[in-house]
Amino acid sequence: MEFFNTVIFLLDSTIRLTIPLLLACLAGLYSERSGIFDIGLEGKMLVGAFAAGATAFIPAATWQVWATMGFGDFSMVQFGAGFAWLALILNIVGFVLQKLAFPFWLIAAAFGPVWVGLTMAVLVSMAFALLHGIACITLRGNQIIAGVAINFLAAGLTTLLGQTWFRQGGRTPALPVNGRFQGITLPFADQLRDVPIVGGIYSELISGHNILVYFAFVMV
Repeated sequence: MEFFNTVIFLLDSTIRLTIPLLLACLAGLYSERSGIFDIGLEGKMLVGAFAAGATAFIPAATWQVWATMGFGDFSMVQFGAGFAWLALILNIVGFVLQKLAFPFWLIAAAFGPVWVGLTMAVLVSMAFALLHGIACITLRGNQIIAGVAINFLAAGLTTLLGQTWFRQGGRTPALPVNGRFQGITLPFADQLRDVPIVGGIYSELISGHNILVYFAFVMV
C-alpha cells in the first residue's frame, strides 16, 4: 500500500507540473496553424508568470487607490541619470496600468487578486505574441531568430524588473493564500478516500487540483 501511495503522489506531482507545459503546447499548436513556428513560447511563459506573480499579491484596496489617483501622483521607482530611458518606459507602463487599474480593482474585489494575476499574465503574453507576430508577419523576419529574441528579452526583462521593483534578487514577492488558485475538492472525494485503489486514485490523483488543471484537461 505504501508503494501505491508513492505512485499516486508521484503521478499527482506529474500532473501538476505538466499543466504549464501542456498549455504552452496548445498555444504553440494554434500559433503553428496561424503560420508562425513559435519558438518563443518559453519567453511568453516567463513574462506571463512574472506578470502574474508581480500583481497577484496586490490587494483590492491598492488597486482602488491606483484607480482613483491622478497621473501626477503615480510615481515609479526612481533611477539614476544613466537609466533615465528605463525610468521613462516604466512611467509610461505605470500610466497605462493606472488607466487599467479600475477594471483590475473590480476583478480583485469581486473574485480575488489571483484572478488579477491570471488576467495580467494573459495580457502580457498576448502583447509579446503581438510583438512576435509583427516581427514575423508584418516585417517578414525570420521566425526562429524572432522567437529566440523573445526568449532573451523575456529572460533579461523579468530579471531586471524583478530586481528593480522588489529588490529580491529578481524574484517576485511570496504570494498570499488569496493570490494562489486553491485546490478543488470534487464531489465524494472525502467519502471515497478510504476505498482501496479507487479511492486513492479519485481523491488524491483526480481531485484536489486547481481550476487551471481541469481547464487544461478540457482544452485537450
